[in-house]
Amino acid sequence: MIVGWLIALVAWVVTASQWTIGQLAMVWFLTFVVGVGKFSHCVVTGGEIISAVLAGDATLGQYLQWLVLATSGNIVGEVVIVSVLNYGQVREI
Repeated sequence: MIVGWLIALVAWVVTASQWTIGQLAMVWFLTFVVGVGKFSHCVVTGGEIISAVLAGDATLGQYLQWLVLATSGNIVGEVVIVSVLNYGQVREI
């Protein structure tokens, strides 16, 4: 769920930044946090899991189970953060 927030944050920060170098720095930094934190993201970690399946270290069933769980968590995390941010922008004070 946390990685869904981080990836959604990447999209928000890149959209908000006016400078290309700032966009690149934020993408690098936030995806670096995903890697260092060893979070599971359906896209980011997918290559690693596919490599394990091809090497014979994991089964296709294990991959599909991981994919369903990681995707579900990412969807929940991203929907929550985007909903909260959108609500914060449009609510009347």
